[in-house]
Amino acid sequence: QKYKTCTFSIEDVKEFIQIIDNSRAKSDFKRIIKILLFTGMRIGELLALEWDDIDFAERTISISHTLLIIKGEFIRSTTKTVKSTRVITMNNTVYNLLIEQLKYTEELKKALGQKCMHPDAVFISDKGNYKNRNLIGATLKIVTAKTRFKDVTPHSLRHWFASILLDLGVNLKYISDSLGHTSINITANIYADSLNNAKVLIADKMEEVLL
Repeated sequence: QKYKTCTFSIEDVKEFIQIIDNSRAKSDFKRIIKILLFTGMRIGELLALEWDDIDFAERTISISHTLLIIKGEFIRSTTKTVKSTRVITMNNTVYNLLIEQLKYTEELKKALGQKCMHPDAVFISDKGNYKNRNLIGATLKIVTAKTRFKDVTPHSLRHWFASILLDLGVNLKYISDSLGHTSINITANIYADSLNNAKVLIADKMEEVLL
C-alpha cells in the first residue's frame, strides 16, 4: 500500500520555518514546531517528554512515552509500539532549542510554584499542565492560514523529516529507526516517491564520482 504524504522541497521547508519564526506565536510553540521538524517525533511523543529523557551531555533524547487525551484528560502512556521506544540524537539546532526550553520552563515553574502540576515535563502550559496537542495544531493553522502551508499539521512535519532525509540519500534503516516504525517496509511504503528520488540521486552521485 502506498500512502499519500505532504512533501515539500528543502527550500519550501526553509520558507515554512521563516514563517514560524516571524509569527506572533509564543516562543515555546515555535520550539515545538521546529523540534518536530528536526527529529521526526510524533506530537504525542514530544509532549510526553520529561527532562530525565533528555541527555544534554550525550546529546540524545529517549522516547518511551506518548501523551494521549482521553475524555478530556491527559494520559502519559507507553509508546505506540515496541519499536517506537527509541533513542534519537540531537543536532545542534535541537540541542539549542531544548536549552532555551529548559530556561523557559524553569522560569515558568518558579512563577507557578506548587500550582505546576507536571514540573518534570519538558513542555508545560502556562498553567503548569501538559501542553494540549489540539491547541498546537490550532495555533499552527492560525500562523499558516494566509500562506500556502495552510494545510500543514504537526504530523506533516514528521513526513517532511523523512522525505528530506531520503532525498539526501540517508540510509532507509536509519530513517525507519528514527521514526520508530515497526519495519523498514512500512517506511518504504509511506515514502515510496521520496525513496525513488533518492535512488536517482544515488545513481547520479555514483556517476559523478566514477566518471
